[in-house]
Amino acid sequence: MPGVFFQDTMKPRTLFSTPLWLAFLVLCAALAPLLLSALARRDLPKTLGPLALVQDVGGNDARLLVGQIHGKDVGAGENRVGFYECQSGKAALYRTVFSSRQGADSSGRAMADRIVQGSPVFSHYRAITLDGRLVSMCIGLGQVHFFYSEGRHLSWLAVDALVAEPAILALLRHDRRLLIPWE
Repeated sequence: MPGVFFQDTMKPRTLFSTPLWLAFLVLCAALAPLLLSALARRDLPKTLGPLALVQDVGGNDARLLVGQIHGKDVGAGENRVGFYECQSGKAALYRTVFSSRQGADSSGRAMADRIVQGSPVFSHYRAITLDGRLVSMCIGLGQVHFFYSEGRHLSWLAVDALVAEPAILALLRHDRRLLIPWE
């Protein structure tokens, strides 16, 4: 019977009914938290304009470093700190990943409010638009400071004035390339 062969092999069979598909779904479910965590971490840029990354601090060491700066345990989320140098200046990039976009936005607004109300360390606060983004800027401790939130991330760049403009623009371009739309 010539038609029997074709009837048996031509039965509609969906990809979703195969054991291989089920194994793929199980694997994706197992790896999803790791993948999302890696995407959310957003590695620090290797350069910020003329500045090169000389030290990248993460985990508990970064949390302690940020806590020392604030004089208290900030414990708000995952912290990363990068130190940059070139012949013309130095910079430090502080980045915190919060559990929500609202947490990052709220923390950024609170920092801006404290500076505007009169900070003993920071002055000349301004909200400016750079590379299409709203960025807070102030002066303090002999450097220019920029901070902004994007998604669940809050970034603070403390940079020497001679390299401030190319450094912040490079950071904003770096972050734009790594923008995660679901944050």
